[in-house]
Amino acid sequence: MPLLKSRAYKAAARLSGLGDSLLPGSWPTMVESWRDELAAAAPDLPIEFLLAWLKVESAGNPCSYTWMRESGIFQLMNPDNLRTAGTTEAALRAACSSDAGAACIASKQRCNELPIRDLTDDERAEQVRSGIQYVQAMRAQAQHKLDAAGVDWPESGTDFWKFVKLQHAYPGPSQGWVATAKQTLGRDPTWDEMIQYGGNVRQDVVDNAGFVGSFGGASSGMSSGWLAFLAGIAIVGVGWWWMHSKRSIKIPHMPFTGSRSRSLGGYRVAYGTSDARGTFRVFDEHVFQTIEAATKRMRGYKRQGLWTWVEDEQGNLVPVPGAKTERVRKGYPLRS
Repeated sequence: MPLLKSRAYKAAARLSGLGDSLLPGSWPTMVESWRDELAAAAPDLPIEFLLAWLKVESAGNPCSYTWMRESGIFQLMNPDNLRTAGTTEAALRAACSSDAGAACIASKQRCNELPIRDLTDDERAEQVRSGIQYVQAMRAQAQHKLDAAGVDWPESGTDFWKFVKLQHAYPGPSQGWVATAKQTLGRDPTWDEMIQYGGNVRQDVVDNAGFVGSFGGASSGMSSGWLAFLAGIAIVGVGWWWMHSKRSIKIPHMPFTGSRSRSLGGYRVAYGTSDARGTFRVFDEHVFQTIEAATKRMRGYKRQGLWTWVEDEQGNLVPVPGAKTERVRKGYPLRS
């Protein structure tokens, strides 16, 4: 069985907190399709960091769009991000529906309509060129802010790349956060210490930056996500040996104690979206075995500005903190 499809691999991925589709080399197809072009355009940037950026921001879809007018695979906001990247919204959305974009702005939601035609080679090149130019600018901006705060986070560590992504997610107060943490501790803080001691730190934006940056340039060549994954492989291996050497021992399933008791398994994460064809419900590609895993994925969509919720295998709404209500869910019917 190929490693990427093995149960041990997937179990270790879940244990590491990365998820089946979030490991280097196993990104979703639309994200992975940009690998070669990104690697060729920016050999000095960590390629998995760039792909993680795409996964979180656009899922690799060049027509992903938000009511805040974020465009392209790197989700560059109009006008500041676009100016820094040396591009325009029209250039990044040349193959996208203008009607869908207008509907997205009106609905104040993220829209994930697909391109209405294939991108030309020049259009694909502009997605990559402008995104890399922007990331390089954020890299320089992050280093400038760290220098101003007197903090040394080398590019060989993931904290630096988390701070780079933070310049895109929420740049304004980032220098103040890291400077406050250093002043409080009397030394260079870590990324986690910046979050703890930096003052009024927004959790949603540091989660966004923390995930993407974890795929940055670790000195070993591995992200912290990969290290967690390898630890997960070791734990899963020990568990496999124990279970097969103790076949006579039966471990009961723990029921989910939500609105009604049921065994684990069969949870789907859904979110509402709109495009030129109407408003409808979209399901995440995974079926989750635990409500905790489904809730974690749901929160990821919520951080992207989507109205999202969890359903069981019968299509019933599962009440979890932060999910949208039944009234909202009914506003997004399944497409026939």
